Amino acid sequence: MDQLIRITAPHYTAGLEIRNGYVVNWPPILRWTAGKSWPTVESYFIRKQYKIEYISTKSRQIKRRKNK
Repeated sequence: MDQLIRITAPHYTAGLEIRNGYVVNWPPILRWTAGKSWPTVESYFIRKQYKIEYISTKSRQIKRRKNK
């Protein structure tokens, strides 16, 4: 399962590609996410109150957590 996710923070907008629950493609500003599990990365973005948008899925979707 591949998924493209857009992250919008106050100072940047960037995309991540998730495959089998792990970050496989990332921009330089998010290089710390390289190879990490999506739940770990997603928790950080939720805690920071960044906007998470699920752009596309090539097969089945990964489980989404709601922003609080």
